[in-house]
Amino acid sequence: MAEELLAPGFDADLDCLAVWDGEEMTGYVQVGVADSLRDGLARGSIMGGVLPDFRRQGLGGRLMDFAEARVVELSTNLHPHAALSVDLHANLDVANSDVLAHARGYLPVRYFQQMGLQLEHLEPAMLSLPDAETAPMIRTYSPQFTDGVRGAHNEAFADHWGSTSHSTSRWNTYTSARSFRPGFGRLLVEPSSDGDPLGRVLSYVLSSEWVPGELYVDLVGTRRAARGKGYAAVLLSEVLRAAAAAGYRRVELQVDSESPTGAVGLYERLGFGRIRTMVVHQRIFPATAA
Repeated sequence: MAEELLAPGFDADLDCLAVWDGEEMTGYVQVGVADSLRDGLARGSIMGGVLPDFRRQGLGGRLMDFAEARVVELSTNLHPHAALSVDLHANLDVANSDVLAHARGYLPVRYFQQMGLQLEHLEPAMLSLPDAETAPMIRTYSPQFTDGVRGAHNEAFADHWGSTSHSTSRWNTYTSARSFRPGFGRLLVEPSSDGDPLGRVLSYVLSSEWVPGELYVDLVGTRRAARGKGYAAVLLSEVLRAAAAAGYRRVELQVDSESPTGAVGLYERLGFGRIRTMVVHQRIFPATAA
């Protein structure tokens, strides 16, 4: 959390707000705006919540008043002539989680599945790559591949809902975080046609650890021209086997229910099951600058 508060583009004095009851934090909200546009719109997000015992006291509304004003201000500064699309995330499995969103004009637009796998239930996956001299090779993530993976990710997610390109600074912040686990990142690299000794990253799986003993798969992607060959399944299977061998008990991830790559089916075939469903509510704010 301390690293999040120091992330590029985030001002801890202006972009988050907390409510306290004595020494207990009872609610919070934080906002952000992506560096780049998507479909001509600025992309903003609001994350937060109020503890159950403190709900229905107007705290959520006051936090949202702050958040909406700030996210519009951020968007105006970054993208002064663009309308703003704001995403508000909620847990669909929690009763009345959408009441505040609907009251403020947000509509549900997308659903995401939180999925998990107990590694003692991991079944050996018979997945492998073609055995040929020109076949791409599996590599463990290391810093030398950082920019190549960023390029692959920006291409892979260009057709994913709500995704925007990652800048070098934001990507480096992610890969240098204490939670990032490079030893549980796998890349599929093909020889480069331009002589780059590192080769070209075709597919990747990157992981973090937020809860001791649990691995979190942050990102899984494949360049569009390389899809349909089972590359992501091979890499993720490698990560699962490595996690089990290292003593991790569990692996979790989140996936768009309507992923254009059919990712939900891939994870189900590897043994992942649904934990909860997250819903993204969205509201469009008009451009404020002339």
